[in-house]
Amino acid sequence: LALRYVGHEGPVRCVTTSPDGGYLASGGEDGTVRVWDVATTLCVQTWRLGAPVARLEWNPNAQHQVLAAASGPRLVLIAVQLGDPDATALTEALLGAAEDTPALAA
Repeated sequence: LALRYVGHEGPVRCVTTSPDGGYLASGGEDGTVRVWDVATTLCVQTWRLGAPVARLEWNPNAQHQVLAAASGPRLVLIAVQLGDPDATALTEALLGAAEDTPALAA
């Protein structure tokens, strides 16, 4: 049995599995991150980051479903928005607060 996940326009550069095993995230040469439902092989979310995606990692804490994506010279944190709406809202609030915090000087 083979399953196909169709959607990227070009090579896929990285794949990672969600902590619960229910989803895959893939990053492509096309600059997109896609989240796939493992059971159905359907793409449930897509983000266009503008540069090839070299690496993806899920946050190991399943309460805060966040993907870290290395795209070009940037590290992008993505609130995946799967599951419980209250947990999703909290995750988005935490990421929003982090955006408003000035970076520490080196």
